[in-house]
Amino acid sequence: MPYSIVFFKENLIIWRPKDIVGGDTYYFHNDDESCYVMALDCTGHGVPGAFMTMLVTSMLNNLFTTAYKPKPSAVLATLNKRIKATLKQYSKTAKSDSGLDGGVLRYDKSENLIIYAGAKCELHYFVDGEYNCIKGDRHSVGYIKSDPDYMFTDNNLLIEKEMSVYISTDGFIDQNGGEKGFPMGKKKFKTLLEENHKQSMDMQGQSLLMALEEHQGDYERNDDVTLIAFKVAPEKVDASRIVFLKGELTQEIIKEAADKTEAHLEQIVWAKKKMSRVMITFIEMAQNVFKYSLSKNMAESYKDTVVLKIDNEHEEITIETFNLTDSFTGAKIMEDVMSLHALDKTEIKKPLQRYAKKAVPEHMISGQVSVFLRWQNRVTEIFLLVLKGWIRTSAFSG
Repeated sequence: MPYSIVFFKENLIIWRPKDIVGGDTYYFHNDDESCYVMALDCTGHGVPGAFMTMLVTSMLNNLFTTAYKPKPSAVLATLNKRIKATLKQYSKTAKSDSGLDGGVLRYDKSENLIIYAGAKCELHYFVDGEYNCIKGDRHSVGYIKSDPDYMFTDNNLLIEKEMSVYISTDGFIDQNGGEKGFPMGKKKFKTLLEENHKQSMDMQGQSLLMALEEHQGDYERNDDVTLIAFKVAPEKVDASRIVFLKGELTQEIIKEAADKTEAHLEQIVWAKKKMSRVMITFIEMAQNVFKYSLSKNMAESYKDTVVLKIDNEHEEITIETFNLTDSFTGAKIMEDVMSLHALDKTEIKKPLQRYAKKAVPEHMISGQVSVFLRWQNRVTEIFLLVLKGWIRTSAFSG
């Protein structure tokens, strides 16, 4: 599994198409502190199924080049709309009726959080030897009967202890076999996981495949088989960091982060008193990154960053942004943030001009500008740094 060393203690992939190729596929994507794991069961087997998986993979590749950290529910919703639109599957007169069932998982390492959304696909996991299951939504993706506006459900799973996690298509449970040729079924599949989850992932893979073959016996394989599993343990995280956004921002991401910040501030007595000022500053600084950053226009893999930290011991809140810009825009960003607190612009003109003389015009490739401002009863300090074309802005509220 790609990136497994970075994200997981152990991992397992079982992919057994019914034919040489098939309609089951798995997909991975990662950024610096998060990764996506998907097991998808597309319509069909063999070559027709493989063409469907190619279409879905292309859609996912496109999605992750245009969206930063979409929620798993949004991934399923996007696939739902795009499959229906691409194949024109809006009525019974459509020439095809293809889609998928599957599970999408996002693991946020820095937050010790798993977010899961399923389309007729369950997430199985064990904590302290106890079996748990998240069932997902009973709604398929992309078919004629699929509602194009359906809202899939995100399920949050906090990682507080080591756990084993499994996503599987229906290849195991639908396989006919045994004395009467019945499907394996969910109950027997659950028992298999319970009997083997304490083993290493490599051993689990061997045990699960042996059990599948034993159940199948002389019966024909009737579906593709895909199972993704991994073991994950809680990471040491910076408890003070409430918001950490890295990559290209969208209005949806900013709103989600603002809602999270507001909910957190509501629970802290001293922070609640500063909520209005902090929220205005946070939204303004995040919007400045969204509006002015040049990162998306550059060939390099630049990563804009927005961070909000709360220091309960000193009763301080810190908001930091970091993004690529030019010198003119850098000054505009600073002016926008300063204006929130009615600062005297003459207070900063002289140091800004003095430091700017040392910098290269335009993108300030080799220069830097630093401005420190302090005042009472507002945000106590704002810091602006432009270095090699990047602008870092910080606001401290104490």
